[in-house]
Amino acid sequence: MKTAWRSWFWNISLIFVMTVAAAICTGVALSEVNSFAAVGFGVVSVIFWVGAIRAPMLGVVAKSHGVVVRELMRTTTVDWGKINRIEITYGGNAPILTVSNIPVILWQRPNGEEATLELNALGSYGILRRRNPLGQQAVDGLNVYLGKWRSAND
Repeated sequence: MKTAWRSWFWNISLIFVMTVAAAICTGVALSEVNSFAAVGFGVVSVIFWVGAIRAPMLGVVAKSHGVVVRELMRTTTVDWGKINRIEITYGGNAPILTVSNIPVILWQRPNGEEATLELNALGSYGILRRRNPLGQQAVDGLNVYLGKWRSAND
């Protein structure tokens, strides 16, 4: 059974964009005469290089202890025991071409408050939408894992 869901097209596109931006900033930093500007471009190029390295990791992974959500700027782990439900939200009353569908994990914070974790890396819009988008596949698969975890731990 599948344990990881990634949007490879968008991850590869992000790698390409980040690499091009990093190469440009690196070139400017190395050729800049003004040391202040060179340092600034150098810092920005490092950020782009890190983004290019992190881009293939974006997505959602089901592990034995919970769900790991990797985004560009952060990684969030939610234990199976804290998850209330996993579902897809649809973008309101927008025209069919622009309706977004975003998978979400609704989970319980330690203070008892319900929180929503959007799985943005797996969201999609109505334009060129497949019949079974990646987000829906992830929700279905994660709900299977959640059901197995609950049956084993209840």
